[in-house]
Amino acid sequence: MIEPEAPTSANRTGYKTLFILACVGILLGLILASYPRYLLWKKHRLNLLTTKAQGHIENEHWEQAYAILNQAYAQAPNDPLVLREIARLTQRTSPDPSRALFFWKQLLAYTSATTEDLAEMGMAYLADRQPDEAIKILSSFTPEQRSTKYSMGLESQLLYFQGKPLEAAKLHRKYLLQNPNDPENQLTLAILDLTSPFTEVQKNALEKLWGIARSKSPHAAAAIQSISTSPLLTGGMSTELLQLALNNQAISEKRYFEILSRHIILNPLKKKEIYASETNKYRNKTIQENAVFYHWLLQQEEYDLLLELVSKDKATQNVILFPVYLEALAGKSRWDELSDIFRRTPSLPLSSTDQSVLQARIAHGQGDKGSIVSGHLKEASRRAIIAKNFEALQRIITIADKLGFEDVAIEALINGSAIPQYQLSMLERLLNIYSRRGDAESMLTTLQKILEAKPMIKSHMENALYLKLLLGIEFESISKGAPLWAAQNIISNDSLPFINAFAAYRFRDFEKMKGVLTQIEVSKLSVGQRAVYSGMLASCGEQAKAFIIAEKISPARLLEGELIFLRKAL
Repeated sequence: MIEPEAPTSANRTGYKTLFILACVGILLGLILASYPRYLLWKKHRLNLLTTKAQGHIENEHWEQAYAILNQAYAQAPNDPLVLREIARLTQRTSPDPSRALFFWKQLLAYTSATTEDLAEMGMAYLADRQPDEAIKILSSFTPEQRSTKYSMGLESQLLYFQGKPLEAAKLHRKYLLQNPNDPENQLTLAILDLTSPFTEVQKNALEKLWGIARSKSPHAAAAIQSISTSPLLTGGMSTELLQLALNNQAISEKRYFEILSRHIILNPLKKKEIYASETNKYRNKTIQENAVFYHWLLQQEEYDLLLELVSKDKATQNVILFPVYLEALAGKSRWDELSDIFRRTPSLPLSSTDQSVLQARIAHGQGDKGSIVSGHLKEASRRAIIAKNFEALQRIITIADKLGFEDVAIEALINGSAIPQYQLSMLERLLNIYSRRGDAESMLTTLQKILEAKPMIKSHMENALYLKLLLGIEFESISKGAPLWAAQNIISNDSLPFINAFAAYRFRDFEKMKGVLTQIEVSKLSVGQRAVYSGMLASCGEQAKAFIIAEKISPARLLEGELIFLRKAL
């Protein structure tokens, strides 16, 4: 009998290797088999997150939406669904359009964008004052894409941007009438007709909106909101509208309070009853749940009620309650109490920026020197700019302006405009202050800075040319360039006759000016331009006609140069 051969060391090693390879093979097989399931699970998880975020967006709960989408972005930074929702949310909430554009561009890098995606990206370009990029998007659309609501919506917004509101409205209505039975189109047409100058058209639109608001249509919430803004709304109507808003889950808490505010205006005798009812609703809710209600009471200037609801002890320990409590005390001009809280509370639930703002308001309320108030405001502005806190900076500028410290507001705006993403919004606000001051030179300087950043803003280009002519500078180049700029659509054809006439006046060419004045449509001129127009008429012997125009103009808001022309006509 032959005995089996005992396994050698080499054989044992070979068996082990085969066993390990078999295990690795099985493991790889399991991984490969389960990987599709993992991808499905991951996709399902992302769908759940984005759907949840969409719900928060619909209810305008921006912070919750951002928190969820940040979580989704951390898990899948290249997922088109996640990028799309982040881009849309950013486009709705961020003051800086370039942030939304960043995410739209990321989306394009990872997937084929839909017509809707591209149109929304085009809207972001327009918000960022880049019309050429929006035009490129429109040019890339096929004839089929050009007929969609997304494309036509972008095109109409581009026309608005180019200073062609009538053409934009016509295009918008044309699309809507192509599909008159579409519920969304019916809603939009009714909303457009609600702004008609004709009362009968408004009444018909309101009737249609009531029909949508009372239905179970997904557009009912939008109809309710639109009705609430109608000048035809009565006190009785607002009672029904408020009930519809209460029963519609798509109406956010913020929107509900906007409708309630209109209801109070239309039913002033029920004001106390309404406040009592709303207070009872929120009395047993958490501070977080009460946040929107408290801020609404602030808007309504119900300071006594707020101070009754919010105790000092709770307020000084809570980041939500404390700003509300401060505003209520400030609304009642209880500056000594505010000062006492500031001195005695070691750790206020406020940022260092907001603490400086509070110190400025207390100092102003207590009648301290202007230098002390402005010092606190400047410090708050400095801190906000360092932190690149745009919202805080905007608030500081508003407060400085309201308290009469225009120079502080101007300084903050100039410093803020050095931050690229805030440049345009800061300069636009600066322009408003200079306009209010009647400072033509500073207005022109600011306009030129805006045009350097975004040269395709037609209205600003026309205003810059007007100010140059008013100040008597560069009229030679304006006279030569104006016809070319009109041909290139840099300025409108409607503005060209006035610019030509004003340039002729600066050249003292009254014959040419007299001929061009007849081409001007006076109704399209601003008040200041009408003052200049009347002065030019007087200069060429049309004194009676000039007087008829000039006597209807109030000199209160005119620039110094415009006043000179007005006096010629009077």
